[in-house]
Amino acid sequence: EESDAVRQYIAGFKHVLVDEYQDVNYASARLLRAVHGIGAKVWVVADQRQSIYRFRGAEPSNVARFEEEFGGQQEALGTNYRSVAPVVEAFARFSGTMGDGRGMRGSWETHRTDGGSVSVTVAPNTGAEAEAIHERIEQFRQEGIPYRDQALLARGHLTLSRLTGVLEQLGVPLLYLGDLFERDEVRDLLSLVSLGAERGGAGLVRVGQLPAYGATREDIRAVVAFGQAEGISVFETLARLPEVEGLSDHGRAGLSKLREELDGLEHISAWSMLTAWLFERSDYLQSRLTADDTASKQQLIAIYHLLKVCSEQDLSGYHSRRRFLDRIRRIEALNQDGVYRAVASEASDIDAVRVMTIHGSKGLEFRAVHLPALATGYTPSSWKGVRCPPPPTLSKLAMKKEGHAAEEECLFFVGASRARDHLSITRAERYTAKRASSESGFLKSVAGVAQESRHEGSGRSYALPVLNHPQPPREQYTQRDLDVFLRCPARYRYQVVDALIGGGDRGP
Repeated sequence: EESDAVRQYIAGFKHVLVDEYQDVNYASARLLRAVHGIGAKVWVVADQRQSIYRFRGAEPSNVARFEEEFGGQQEALGTNYRSVAPVVEAFARFSGTMGDGRGMRGSWETHRTDGGSVSVTVAPNTGAEAEAIHERIEQFRQEGIPYRDQALLARGHLTLSRLTGVLEQLGVPLLYLGDLFERDEVRDLLSLVSLGAERGGAGLVRVGQLPAYGATREDIRAVVAFGQAEGISVFETLARLPEVEGLSDHGRAGLSKLREELDGLEHISAWSMLTAWLFERSDYLQSRLTADDTASKQQLIAIYHLLKVCSEQDLSGYHSRRRFLDRIRRIEALNQDGVYRAVASEASDIDAVRVMTIHGSKGLEFRAVHLPALATGYTPSSWKGVRCPPPPTLSKLAMKKEGHAAEEECLFFVGASRARDHLSITRAERYTAKRASSESGFLKSVAGVAQESRHEGSGRSYALPVLNHPQPPREQYTQRDLDVFLRCPARYRYQVVDALIGGGDRGP
């Protein structure tokens, strides 16, 4: 607004076209007004019912002010070409109850009038809900809708991880990376990267026990203890394996093989180390490349994503593996891994159910959509207040309680409107042992359209096994050890029991 150079630059534009105007923030709307004020004609497309980015500053009220601020006119898009009549009816009824969409009900003509369904299924718990979703997935597949044309959408990754854990056990092929850096194959590779980059040798515990090497935990503890006593790195320790006492024959052979595969890789970047080890030296990828199951393909996709992260770091000029690992830990600690959860387009040919958050589904469509966890506290999620207040000059970024409620409505609207032929809604009466979950208020508006049913489930338990390693009791425990255990029992196992401590723990 004040810079002559900028005003001269933007004066060259005659037309500005804006998509998803409901997700434009205050600063972008002000910039658009400045461009328009200099002479550009503005055209925008928007739907306030799909405003799902308030949490990062989107200001859907820009849509309501458009005619006033730009002297323009508004035209409604009145035909829905995507969804069948029952699905359109369901989200049209819901839109009539939305704070930003009052009076909008019945504003669509349905282009596709034949077939389709909307259903609501209630189950007693998460396992039974996942079984109900499994039955629906297979039913739709028998009706000619392949896995790849079905999607499981949820408000957040916690719900998705609970349900996908069960669905995988039921044999449903899923395309879902989840938390990339917590996946087993990615943790294998990050442990490999840590060798020689971080003191303490903890990564060797995971790498040495890979099937290709088959060393026992006791073998690795002996190797790490030798290296600590000698004050040498893991690479140097592996080079002196003949001097390490107490190794099993199988463990010594496996770790010798690892030493050969890592030869010359100590002082290179994560990108160079992983590409050399994966493609030239080890057989780690072989079984995944020859297998024809979705799980193996998904593992390859995850490895591909990790290599892209390594490549970014390498191309930026930072070759330190320790710095790379610090970056991964920082991403995890700040929960900023969202960008790494989206499956690459290169995987689009895999016949598996697409799994993603509703935010991730924006702009997409599927023949069948499964919307789980339509329960209070899950969809909609609870308001948690402004946990990180913005600076006073950016107060518009602080989403108020009413803004949160409006965004939750928009999320359900977006999720439901992704469905072309079938919309399958489910909920459980209990997601945790401590507390029951009541029906989401969003379901009231679709009650007249949806086929309602109950699925009791098989009663099968899908809990993951807990790997306990009881230790002999001690006469005394230090305060530090107890603190470590209370923070993380696994860390206690590594640091206290196995004595896999870093270099800093031996300092002052």
